[in-house]
Amino acid sequence: MKMFLLSLAVMLCLAAFVSAQDVKPIDIYIGGGLSLPNSPDFFKDYWKTGYHGLAGVGFKAFPGFSLVGMAEYHSFPIDAEGVDGGSFNFFLFTVNGRLALDIPAAPIKPYFLGGIGLANSKISDITEGDETFKFIGSETDLCFNVGAGLEFKAGPAAAIFIQGRYVYINTEGDALTYIPITLGVKF
Repeated sequence: MKMFLLSLAVMLCLAAFVSAQDVKPIDIYIGGGLSLPNSPDFFKDYWKTGYHGLAGVGFKAFPGFSLVGMAEYHSFPIDAEGVDGGSFNFFLFTVNGRLALDIPAAPIKPYFLGGIGLANSKISDITEGDETFKFIGSETDLCFNVGAGLEFKAGPAAAIFIQGRYVYINTEGDALTYIPITLGVKF
């Protein structure tokens, strides 16, 4: 763990010295895509691939490194025949560190990100035949995410990005994990 933290600190320092100065201190992120259920088995087996949308604001701490506040909505439909409703929904509010690797004059810029936040989960009502099962309430838990992506320049002040992340929600009992793949715009 100490070696990982030391390596991370060295990478951040190198990125600060190597990156070119960026005059725009704030970035806006908007995106969406697929969310793939991963674990535990009941989540992976009983809910289909879902979708998500996100919006965020990034503040440049130093060249190549930003702190990004994100708000996300993820929805997974139930995977059962003869059943209506029952989607598993998550609202995530996270703070992420985003480290862009500066490759001079390259139209593609790789980056890494990771963060921590809160996830609010809720299952919508399930109807089977004439019977409705109500799920009252929701649960808010700590969540973590790590990932990587590519950013493509799309003009002087905009970029298109594609990223994949691993999201871990620390629920009571088994933790829920899934992988969102996002396509979005940064401006």
